[in-house]
Amino acid sequence: ERYGGGMSIRYYSNALAQTNSGAVTVAVGTVANPVGGLWFGLAIHNLLSMDIGDPTADKIPVVIRGGISYRFLEDQLLVGFDYDTNFNGWYLGGEYRLFKPSSDQPLQVYLRGGANFEELTMGFGAWYQEYGIDYAFSTQELGGSHRFSMTVRFGDSMTFVREERKKAVQLA
Repeated sequence: ERYGGGMSIRYYSNALAQTNSGAVTVAVGTVANPVGGLWFGLAIHNLLSMDIGDPTADKIPVVIRGGISYRFLEDQLLVGFDYDTNFNGWYLGGEYRLFKPSSDQPLQVYLRGGANFEELTMGFGAWYQEYGIDYAFSTQELGGSHRFSMTVRFGDSMTFVREERKKAVQLA
């Protein structure tokens, strides 16, 4: 319950005129929650890369990203910091939940903000049961950028599964 890890496999493709190329990459990551609301994470992207199709001079760089976060105010406020080797950049951000997680409120709304050496971001997110939307606006050299996403979760959450297992053990 305090440690986790994962791996992803991605395929990138590039098509230009009569030339097609691509690459398959592998990423690995881990998270740790040693105490209370403190979390550490480390990810290595593009750890392995295999070219597919016509050879190209484009190379996908290995990127290492590490971070730390902490939850305050009964899990309503999250503050995080991370560092990325690809851009030699740091990122600082925060998220505030409008409703306490313990309130059994089916709707959760999040206010978010962040900054790094070249952009400032702000946005919000909302979750109702297994449906979520997120919006962010960022300022950059080239002007403003809007980002929007929608998410649907499938299956039971890991928290729910763990609680059900604990109940089954207690009944046994």
